[in-house]
Amino acid sequence: VIAVSQGVADSFTRLFPILSHINVIYNPINTTVIQEKAKHPIPKEKKVTPTFVRVGRMTEVKGYDRWLRVLLKLKEKGYVFQSWIIGGGNRDKYEQFVIENHLTDYVISLGHQDNPYPYMAKADYFVSTSYTEGLGMSLIEALTLNKPVICSRYPAAIEILGNNEYGIIFEQDD
Repeated sequence: VIAVSQGVADSFTRLFPILSHINVIYNPINTTVIQEKAKHPIPKEKKVTPTFVRVGRMTEVKGYDRWLRVLLKLKEKGYVFQSWIIGGGNRDKYEQFVIENHLTDYVISLGHQDNPYPYMAKADYFVSTSYTEGLGMSLIEALTLNKPVICSRYPAAIEILGNNEYGIIFEQDD
């Protein structure tokens, strides 16, 4: 059995204790390609500082609901910021939340991008609000681009970021 992270291997072992031989093989990351693709231009956007970028499929497990609630709280407290959200999937309910809560000046939904790296490179912070991940490839990609990372706590995040050594890990709440 091969797992993509130690966290996945540990979960698999808990579910199937009869299995004694699980190997971890991490997905390969071509850092050179990521860094080159990050140099591509992006459409001229009015960038507000700080700018957060969130990349991933728009599914419940990715925690977009949490991220939007946090952004709403920041707006209500009077903070000035912008959040770029990159990802395909079920965007309707999230975009409806943005409209209903008057976040359209704060949240820019960019949809699926074949090359998200220029946005990641230009943002001030990379954010992951996932409830869980097998490995968290976007975390590794953000680190490749030297982006400060803010991430929810799940086994793969700890495996990648250590104990807040390479990014800020927050508990599984808003």
